[in-house]
Order: sequence, then C-alpha cells, then structure tokens
Amino acid sequence: MLNALKKLKKNTKESKNFLILGLGGIGFHLAKRLLDEEYSVTAIEANPDLVRYADDNLDARIINGSAMRHCLLAGSRCRADGLPDCGHR
Repeated sequence: MLNALKKLKKNTKESKNFLILGLGGIGFHLAKRLLDEEYSVTAIEANPDLVRYADDNLDARIINGSAMRHCLLAGSRCRADGLPDCGHR
C-alpha cells in the first residue's frame, strides 16, 4: 500500500479527494495514511460502531450508510480522484 501511495503522490498534482468504501481495518488505516499525506477523505461505512470510532479518530467526512446506495445516488456528481473499496466480502 505504501508503494501505491508513493506512485499516486508522484502522478497526482491537484488530485486530493478520496472516497473510501468501508472503514474496517484496511479502510481505516488507508484513511489515516491519506489524511497524514494531506489528502481530503470521505468514507462511507454501514456499521455504526465503526462510524463512531472513525468519527472520533479521523479528521474526515464520515457517512453512515450503504456505499452502493450513496455512490449510485451521487452518480456523475462524485468528485473523488480515488475510490478504494475496502469493504468486507
């Protein structure tokens, strides 16, 4: 993941908005790393416990709900430069 962030940083001059789908272990860690690199992060998580934890520990916009529902409703209005899906399978 660190190498992917380094490559992204090299290729991204103005792109700084990320939408993360899922705030489990990987999603939370990724959000924290992106915030540390001064990216803007919005995360969508269905589990209210994970939403509360992230809201208390991350300086990001956290949305409680279904990622699919929010992404479909946003459609072309989505302004994310990156969209990692960190949800459970």
